[in-house]
Amino acid sequence: MTDDLAWAAGLFEGEGCITRGRNSLPIIHLAMTDRDVVERFAVVVRHGTIVELAKYRERPHYQRQWRWACQREEHVRDVMARLLPWLGNRRRARWEEILAARAEAVATMIDRVSCSRCGRFFYPDRTQNRRQHFCSVACQREARNETRRAGVVRAAR
Repeated sequence: MTDDLAWAAGLFEGEGCITRGRNSLPIIHLAMTDRDVVERFAVVVRHGTIVELAKYRERPHYQRQWRWACQREEHVRDVMARLLPWLGNRRRARWEEILAARAEAVATMIDRVSCSRCGRFFYPDRTQNRRQHFCSVACQREARNETRRAGVVRAAR
């Protein structure tokens, strides 16, 4: 199994990507035109999903491309913990950078609050010095319009 992990780490070193998504959640992915290689990689690392990238399917002169991606935080951490011993300095540094950004994002998160208009839960932006009542600008705008409409109705009576 260690030979397979070393192989997977080498493949990820050359073809993989470490990035972050919303709330600095770590995301890792690997894309290439050899489906069997991507499938073997997925089996070795035991997490993630494989999809065919649609933009390559629509253009007949392009080879089909397959993408393995892992976005669930605990799965990403598990995969990286197994691959890290074989990764180079650049990838290790990138992983540490992603982990630091995630730790900072978690530290700045406030407990979830519910939107005053739609009731959806969200994490408010802590960089603002005021309490955030709405999950989006659209909800804020709609709540303002509802208040104005209610005011117009009262004045008409």
